[in-house]
Formats: sequence, structure tokens, C-alpha cells
Amino acid sequence: MTLAPAFETRWMLSNARSSRFGAAVVNAFWHTEEGNASAVQLAGFCGNPANNASYHDIVRDRIVCHVVDDDFASWSVLNANPSSYNLCFAGSRAAWTEAQWMARADDIRIAVWLTLEVCRRKGTIATEILAEGGGKYRRGSGIADHAYVTKILGIGNHTDLGIYFPWWFAKQILGEYLAPAPVPVVVLNAIDEEYKRIGGETSWLGLVEDGELDCRTRGGKYSHFDNGAIYWSPETGAKAIPNHLLDAYAVYEWETGPLGFPIGDHTVLTGPDGKPWGDVQGFEGGPLYRKFGQDRGYRVHGLILATWRRAEFENGELGWPTSDEITLDNGDIVQHFEGGDVYYSPTGTVALRPTDGPDHHFPISH
Repeated sequence: MTLAPAFETRWMLSNARSSRFGAAVVNAFWHTEEGNASAVQLAGFCGNPANNASYHDIVRDRIVCHVVDDDFASWSVLNANPSSYNLCFAGSRAAWTEAQWMARADDIRIAVWLTLEVCRRKGTIATEILAEGGGKYRRGSGIADHAYVTKILGIGNHTDLGIYFPWWFAKQILGEYLAPAPVPVVVLNAIDEEYKRIGGETSWLGLVEDGELDCRTRGGKYSHFDNGAIYWSPETGAKAIPNHLLDAYAVYEWETGPLGFPIGDHTVLTGPDGKPWGDVQGFEGGPLYRKFGQDRGYRVHGLILATWRRAEFENGELGWPTSDEITLDNGDIVQHFEGGDVYYSPTGTVALRPTDGPDHHFPISH
């Protein structure tokens, strides 16, 4: 199997979503923006439910914005929303030529990988492309575009991605990702390549402490270094984790726990004074944050992450997370932050920050 493409992940979760009402997810549909927004700009637009539009994922220039969790329906294809996963190429148009689309070949590769991951998680979407090119389609479960919804399902009147989209290239990439996993020597090369990419022996990882070891799940591998470790799986590729975050990763039971494998590079965040403030790294089960000086890092995900985002993450009044999620006696969940708490219940989330007067409420997520 070809390793996962390199991209930066942003979690910009939106309330512009609906229940799937028990519907099986049987199709994945790709869309154009018909504009020139960045992935972050388009995700911001989709973050406002009043705009009545959203996608599960938005891609542009190797940046992926997760907007709607795929357990929910995005607002993309009218009556087909409950049974579909939807991805949009920000800054794209249905009138593009094949050459214009191929200039975004990296984003097409990322779109194939993201969609294939949804197919694997759901287990109800056929891992095949229904588009034949030139506006022709086969009916069934699989991957297509918004024009399929119009022509085959008879819903709406959209024509994106357009007749010049290079479905041949998407099929080629899909075939690469569906190929058998490499033999162990290739796995070792993947960890070595990640080590070299970071800088090898002169990098922040330092020197290798042990050889390649087997993970406890999914055929993964890892190697320890002076200042961190590199984890690899066939689905996610190889990513380095610093010791600052490995302590917390251990608390969450490594790759077998809710975090899963790392999917992004770790990033050092800077504070208002411009000095390093803490670490963040994306994992399959959500980002892991650790402020420098804290005993360990904490996972923030789901609707609590969405509420923290609205409060401007660590730069806002809530500050950094200081606890894991805690389940209360009534079944509600709370997570503590430096400046207050975020509560979750089946009806939504609310953040409370202590003040001299009434509690300060951040926006509620439903």
C-alpha cells in the first residue's frame, strides 16, 4: 500500500450538520467551490449554520479542514445528505480543464486517501469510482461527484466536478492505496525516511535507541529515539512524536487507545510574547495538546473541541486543557481548562468561565 500523502490538518468543526437518521453511508461525493477561497476560509463559511452549506472535509494546497464529523450528515447534496460523505476542493470550478485539475494533483491524491479512510471506517461504501469520465457514470455504491447526484439520483441541478475532471488519475491513485501492504523491509524504510526528513541524527529526535518494533494493532511499527519516537501504520504512514507528548500518548494506551496513530507533524505553538508555549499534534482520534510546564498533555475532540475552537483555542479565555474528559454521575461530560470548564450533554456543549458576576457562557454546540 502507498503511504498516506503529506498534509496539514485543521479541526474547524461546524454545527451545520444533521443526523443521518439511521441511513447507511453508500456514496462519497466530491465538489467544487466555484470560488477561490482557501480551505480555512471555506471552512469558516461552512462554520455558520445560517449559510446552509457544509462538507465533511475541505482540501486545498495540502491543507485539510475537518468541518463535519462523518457520523453526521453534512449539508451538501439535499436529500442525499444522510447517505453520503462529502468533500470539497476549495478554490476550484466545474469549468476547469484537465490541466487545471492536474495542477492540483496533490489535493486529488489527498481526496482519494481521505475518502478511502471513510470507506474503511463505514464499511458500507464500495471502494470504487463510479465516474467514467466525460460526464458518464455507473449507478451504485462508490465514489463520484455532485453531477452524479443530479444525473443518476435526480436530485438538484449541480454539474460539478465538471466533465474535464481527471477521474483516470483518481482511479490510478485509488489503485495504489488498495495495493497490498509492503513487506517489512519497506516499513523500515518508511521510518528511516521520516527520520531523514526531520534531519536524522542532527534533528530534535537525536539518536536511535532501538530498532523497529511491532505495534499491538493494525500491523504498525515504531522506533524509539533520544527525544521521541516514530510510529508507522499502513494507513497513516510514519510520523514522529516528541517526548513532550509521548507521556500523554502512554496514558491513552498508545496506538490501541482513543488517539490511534499520529496523522500529522507535531507543531510548537507560540504564546502572545512569540515564545514557544506548548505542543500540538494530530492523531486519528483528535489532537493532543500540552502546554510547556504541565505534567502531561490532553486530548480534546468532538463537540468539546468545537466549543474550544469558538473560544479561540489556547489563545482565548479558556486557555489550555488541564484534564481529560470526566464523566459525571448524570452521564454528562466535563473537561477542565485553565480558564473554565466545557460541559457536554446529548443536547450540546457549553463553556463556563468563573467571573465575579454570572458565569460567562461561550457559544453552545449542538
